[in-house]
Amino acid sequence: MLQFQYEGGRERRARLNREIMAQTGIDNVMIEWLVRSFYLRVQSDPLLGAIFAVKVLSQNSAHSGRRSR
Repeated sequence: MLQFQYEGGRERRARLNREIMAQTGIDNVMIEWLVRSFYLRVQSDPLLGAIFAVKVLSQNSAHSGRRSR
């Protein structure tokens, strides 16, 4: 008899994350480094920094707070 075990959304996401990390070597630390590096580079750019501050950081405080976790 076949047994079916329900996999909820959290469980499925956790399983998929583990599989992707095992296959690619990409982990949360690497992603955090990439995002922080991107923000620092864009913010320091003479042209993009001002646009970024107005369009992304000031209008989306949830987004700007998320990156500091």
